[in-house]
Amino acid sequence: MEIQRLSIKSLTITILIVIAGFSVLLSFVSGEYFFKAARESQLYSLNRVIQVATKEIMQQLHDQAYDIATALSIEGEIPKEFVKAVKGETKGELVKALDDPLITGFVGAYIIDLVKVRAYDLKLNFIAESHQGIQGLSPQMPKILYQQGYGRKGVARSKAISGLWQHADKSYYSVLVPIGGIFISGYLEVVVNPVNNLVRLSEKMNSPISIRSGIDPKRFYYEPKKSTEKLLPIEYELKTDLGASAFLLTSYEDIAKLSEGVKETVFNTISVFIGLVLIVLLIAIWLFQLLLFKPVNLMLNEIRNITDGDISRDLQVKGLAEIAILSGEFNKMTKEIRSREEVLTRLSVIDALTKIANRRKFDEVLKNEYLLGCRSGKPLSILMIDIDYFKQFNDTYGHLAGDDCIKKVATALKRSVYRPTDLVARYGGEEFAIILPDTTKSGERVIAEKIMSEIARLNIPHSSSSVDDKITVSIGGYAVVPSIHDDPVFIVAEADKSLYQAKGAGRNQFVLRNEFNSVI
Repeated sequence: MEIQRLSIKSLTITILIVIAGFSVLLSFVSGEYFFKAARESQLYSLNRVIQVATKEIMQQLHDQAYDIATALSIEGEIPKEFVKAVKGETKGELVKALDDPLITGFVGAYIIDLVKVRAYDLKLNFIAESHQGIQGLSPQMPKILYQQGYGRKGVARSKAISGLWQHADKSYYSVLVPIGGIFISGYLEVVVNPVNNLVRLSEKMNSPISIRSGIDPKRFYYEPKKSTEKLLPIEYELKTDLGASAFLLTSYEDIAKLSEGVKETVFNTISVFIGLVLIVLLIAIWLFQLLLFKPVNLMLNEIRNITDGDISRDLQVKGLAEIAILSGEFNKMTKEIRSREEVLTRLSVIDALTKIANRRKFDEVLKNEYLLGCRSGKPLSILMIDIDYFKQFNDTYGHLAGDDCIKKVATALKRSVYRPTDLVARYGGEEFAIILPDTTKSGERVIAEKIMSEIARLNIPHSSSSVDDKITVSIGGYAVVPSIHDDPVFIVAEADKSLYQAKGAGRNQFVLRNEFNSVI
């Protein structure tokens, strides 16, 4: 297809449709990544749920064990028999008292698995333990309890301490409370098996769970009652207070059900996105039609009308910034054509060598300023400047150096005037003229002195000069209040007379006169 046959409208709509298609495709790709990320997030959340639920169960276990330990340490036979045993009497009755809750039961026995009861003196030395319950425990306090309890003084000794610890290949939870209430005579430790409590994790998670040994992962304390083959295991490791692995808790989640919810969310999101893309596409086409296609067609019609008719006609098209720019540029082009004559006219009043006003421009401005002076009654001054011994300069240094000298002098003269209304012109050859509207004889003198200073600053060598070894100028000036009875040429003639007086007086100086023919 030739590019010339392809319109902006068809190209734009095609591009918009392609972008919309890619956006839809990208939404499906993004949806897949979103699905994976959402599933990973769900798995992470489930893991956090297991952690929180396990901590709640362990807190409940602590509270229940603490209640039992407190009840045993204050009421019943244990406090009495413990005092006797500490005094050196037989420990048999104390052991019976420690066995009693394991044999006859206790409040909360259905929710907590009590496996051992032990007693210690105030220095945490082992006194006795129940014969009932687990066997083979060393006759000393678990390390985690000893670390917390050793060295406590004052009120701190009456506070209960607890911890999850290991013995052999199993893990237990102990709570240590003071015996005797306010008057502490020793400490009572109740040891419980956390497994019975951890089984309740299944209720909290509303899903099957398994409980394994942290020491031997192949050993199960509790297994799900139904098949978990199609379920996703979410595992959490419960550690002892010393950082060793105590239990591996696994919750089995129906990942298909979770994925179904995620997929539905992804599908709804993609559907909404595709709907939005279509809406945006239709709005974009409508906006392009309103702001681009229609203005372009109008502009093309206007251009045809302009090119077939009047070149002075400007485009009147409103639209987007680019349309406005194109319209503006076309209008600039037509204005450029219209201004060609103005440019040529303007160039005809500029001196080609010095780029300052030429004689024609000087005459035009002088006439206008003279007429303004006639109406306003304000003075008008003219300065005529001539480069001293310029012919000799050309003969000595050549015409190229002479042209360069004239350009530098013209620049120095432009630096010598201050107001936009002041005009510096090349009058002819090496002669220049300056028009100074609304300037009195004192102002004229300031400009003349400035010119002499600027020329001196040029420091252009002139070995053939009879005045100085550098380029110098002579200046003649005349100031007058314009009158309708005189002609502007009269001012130029008088300024030229002043110039000749300056030359006759030895050059490199200025002579300024006013309308009363007095030398300033």
